[in-house]
Amino acid sequence: MNWLTGLLMLMLTLLLVVAFRWGLKGALTAMLLANICVAIVAVIMVLRQFKLRLKADKTLVKRILKTGIVFALSFLVIQLNYR
Repeated sequence: MNWLTGLLMLMLTLLLVVAFRWGLKGALTAMLLANICVAIVAVIMVLRQFKLRLKADKTLVKRILKTGIVFALSFLVIQLNYR
């Protein structure tokens, strides 16, 4: 996978920097696009090889939300107190 990132980055950098004359923006865009493409390919390969089921536990989600709401309200009160 590492060679794929380098190859994509090289091709995209040449395209964006040389052909479109984007300069530094083109190089950064090429790096970002190459890494995103490789991440998508990696996720597809993992999903093909392993059957992953993402199932949330309802009781755990409720506990997390209750705690999160309490913390959010406490931070809101603290922020309102400092104004």
